[in-house]
Amino acid sequence: MTASVAKGKYVYYRCSSCGDRHDIKYYGEEDVGKRLFAAVKGIQPTEAEARELLTLIGEKSHERERHRLQEIERHRREVRILDQVRRRAYEEKLLDRLSDSDWQRMDKEWREKHEGHVHEMTLLEASVGPSVDDVQVTLEPLKDAPELTWRAITGCEQEWLGRVESAGVV
Repeated sequence: MTASVAKGKYVYYRCSSCGDRHDIKYYGEEDVGKRLFAAVKGIQPTEAEARELLTLIGEKSHERERHRLQEIERHRREVRILDQVRRRAYEEKLLDRLSDSDWQRMDKEWREKHEGHVHEMTLLEASVGPSVDDVQVTLEPLKDAPELTWRAITGCEQEWLGRVESAGVV
């Protein structure tokens, strides 16, 4: 599922792997929360399973963040290359080695590519997923309200968060 924000404050989710094969295309944040709670309400993981789940969440989060940062860097490199090529071509134009019409055509192409990379970087920079801190913020109230969860998690998230923080994920 992919989240999107409408009007700057409403969060909606949609299936990002099935295309338009669903009758209902978007689900509100509250509806997703209710459905998720109903689905996991009966699950009672052991302490070892809870530790494993938290570890997997941390690994996936770290992997996703690493990929996001690599993509941002790739787009930055592409922008730098386009800028260098454009500067060299402009120098060629000034030396009359490149016609005005060729320069204008190439410059338009480069600007479009440049704008595309900047747009992708902006989207990637805005798409920061839930951090390890979000997991902790979610788990904290559940310790104090065991009636809201299927099983109170006892301390393993602190150990996991400590390992993740020392690894530099957050």
